[in-house]
Amino acid sequence: MNLSYNKYRIQCTHPFGISRSSHDYYDIIYIYLEHNGMIGRGEAAPSRRYDEFTDDIIQILDQGIEIPNQIDDPKKFSKNIVNQCRGIKSLEVAFSMASLDLWCQLNKHPLYEYFKLTQVKRLIHLIQSRLEIWI
Repeated sequence: MNLSYNKYRIQCTHPFGISRSSHDYYDIIYIYLEHNGMIGRGEAAPSRRYDEFTDDIIQILDQGIEIPNQIDDPKKFSKNIVNQCRGIKSLEVAFSMASLDLWCQLNKHPLYEYFKLTQVKRLIHLIQSRLEIWI
């Protein structure tokens, strides 16, 4: 199991602001978990409002996260990693996303099946059939 990550800056076309602040850009961290040729992806979008900072996430990742070799149960796998994220929720969510994405790929399970969202599958088929009319 391999972990990689990179920082990406989203430049806002127009400053985005709410009552507490305004931003011209947002820095996010992409997390990649690779196993057996499959890549699970997650995204950490830290927020200053919650005392989360990109540099803190990079520091934790640079110091190393112990990644289990197998991902038999995505919840247990994710819990093991989350305990190393020092309470930074956006980083915890990024690992949760990446591990679930990877597990679903390895087990040939679409996410909607994992979450038992059969209605989503029906909606996807409906949209696809409607698009065929327009194409």
